[in-house]
Amino acid sequence: MVASPDEEQCPLCGSDRLERLISRFRMGRDEDARMDEMADRLDRMGDPTSHAEGLEMVREIGKAMDEDLSDEMEEMFEADQEAPEPTV
Repeated sequence: MVASPDEEQCPLCGSDRLERLISRFRMGRDEDARMDEMADRLDRMGDPTSHAEGLEMVREIGKAMDEDLSDEMEEMFEADQEAPEPTV
């Protein structure tokens, strides 16, 4: 904790009767936990029914990674959508 000046005043009313409030914070999850949660959501959701739904899913997966790879994953998704279907 950093020492602060003794003569602090409220910027709104000028009172010197101040209380220090401590806010809650959110505990971050690691990439593995985020990816596990995403995998569970995908299992429940099933295959995307539209291009937009697939794109949104890819963006969310990219954001769940430690390094935000949503732009790169979106580019790969778009390239995959444009690729011709393989013939059997």
